[in-house]
Amino acid sequence: MRVHKPGANAKPRPSAGDVVALGNAAQHRLERLTPEGGEVKINGQSRSFVKQVQVDLVALGDVDLCNIVQQWIEGSHSSEGAFDVPEETRLALGYIPALPDARPPAHRHADAPGEDRDWPAQWHAPTPQQLRALLTAMDASAFARHVITFAYQWLHPTHPEWYDGMTFNAHLANYLRRMRDETASCGQRAMQ
Repeated sequence: MRVHKPGANAKPRPSAGDVVALGNAAQHRLERLTPEGGEVKINGQSRSFVKQVQVDLVALGDVDLCNIVQQWIEGSHSSEGAFDVPEETRLALGYIPALPDARPPAHRHADAPGEDRDWPAQWHAPTPQQLRALLTAMDASAFARHVITFAYQWLHPTHPEWYDGMTFNAHLANYLRRMRDETASCGQRAMQ
């Protein structure tokens, strides 16, 4: 009888620095296994698929680009209501908080009882040029965190066959490419 001993051919177990792609209907994210939730790092193949989604998204026309990012961020078609989008993501995508006339005093804390934690509730969308520039400048990790997470939440309920991780990203890139091609062919027909 042969006894298997861990050695050079044994599969390594994930460690604190390993990177995993997590995905489910509630959340699609790439995250580093660190207690402090450090910087997102992705492997080469995942990075390739994320970059392809990024290229196909910024290749959309102005109207399609703004509309699709707005849909993903608002998440209003979800049966659970709007997505809980962190302020960091909105700012990274160029959204500007619409400040009310009177700003709460600086000494008040959002964690205090009775405080409005969602302040500000309204955001001004960036121009298509600003959004495109910000998306283009993002590295793969930032793009996955700020864009693909919400694209997944928006699209997965209607396209569960896209699964998650790299498979989802490949389908998403194709979806964006088809959207761009359909818009271009509609524009060509309109000019004829």
